[in-house]
Amino acid sequence: MVSNVVKGAFFVSLIFAPVVASEPALACKGSSVVYDADFTEGWNTSENWSADSEKAKFKSPSGKVVWNYYQGDVFAEGDICVDVKGPDGVGKDPGSVAAGIALTGANKNYFFVVLADGSASIWGLASGQWIYPAGQNPRKDAAIKAGANAENNIRVVFQSKGGATMYVNDKSIVTFKNFPAANNHLIGLFVQSDGNTYEFSKLQMTEPPR
Repeated sequence: MVSNVVKGAFFVSLIFAPVVASEPALACKGSSVVYDADFTEGWNTSENWSADSEKAKFKSPSGKVVWNYYQGDVFAEGDICVDVKGPDGVGKDPGSVAAGIALTGANKNYFFVVLADGSASIWGLASGQWIYPAGQNPRKDAAIKAGANAENNIRVVFQSKGGATMYVNDKSIVTFKNFPAANNHLIGLFVQSDGNTYEFSKLQMTEPPR
């Protein structure tokens, strides 16, 4: 799915519809695995997406954003995590290069993203308008790795009663209390990469921790 870009009051466009250091392994926390991604099954293909069973490479054209949703199932709740490796180059404005987890909810798209400047944010898209559920200013945190080829583990826990929390490298970064409750959320990936390529691996979802 394609659309326009987000900056400062970050603007993004959408096209279609994120690995951590080895010390220690970062992953979802639920006891039961709900989905273990094979990127060759249930995902849309396009010129912006290439994948094998374990890894997906994903990019967006300059001035656009792109997302891809897994089409094999829908979910009421989950603990979803993915390793994301940033592109070789982040350009002159690393605060405009981002990637992360995509979720649908109440006819909106929500993107839980890490930016190349070492910050994180939640963006939403509703009826062609960008919204900022956690505020327009991205959250800076020492836990988030910045720059070219930075590797971060992004994790989002969303509840059947509503609400979602975003973690980066096992650090709680931001909570979205009004994330909508639904029994049909789609899960996916998002990039705003200015033509550069992100690599995603170890995408998995468990039940939320009890």
